[in-house]
Amino acid sequence: MRIGILSDSHHDHDAIRTAIHLMGQVDHIIHAGDNYSDAKHISKEYGLEVTAVKGNTDMGLGKLEKILEMNGRKILVTHGHKYHVKRGYQKLYYRALEAQVDIVVFGHSHVAVKFIESNILFINPGSVSIPYDDNEKSFAILEIKDEENKVNLQYFG
Repeated sequence: MRIGILSDSHHDHDAIRTAIHLMGQVDHIIHAGDNYSDAKHISKEYGLEVTAVKGNTDMGLGKLEKILEMNGRKILVTHGHKYHVKRGYQKLYYRALEAQVDIVVFGHSHVAVKFIESNILFINPGSVSIPYDDNEKSFAILEIKDEENKVNLQYFG
């Protein structure tokens, strides 16, 4: 299974279009917040199945986190602001342990990162629209095959 992961798109439809094009064939899209309505746009415009959560700039409908079961993996999706990820990952790590997930997808910091802690894979795709720390715009591809989880962080101008 091949999953495209976006976050912090902030209504930048040109950047979304570029990221979707660069992803190639994906089975699913995860949008980790800011802006929730962009996930609806992706689903409608590109005919892709999208799971999304609200971020700190989102108002109205939508959940702050979701837990998915995909291809034998349990995935926590959250924007990250609730767990103060700009100051560290400890609160998010404890939430992942509590939820007994295999993978955590989050955003909020606008900085792409991937790491493993206690056999839990953490993925922040960065921002598809407004990257921080002099990075390029970014997204992630998660490939789940048998016992292996492979993550590629991809950058574009």
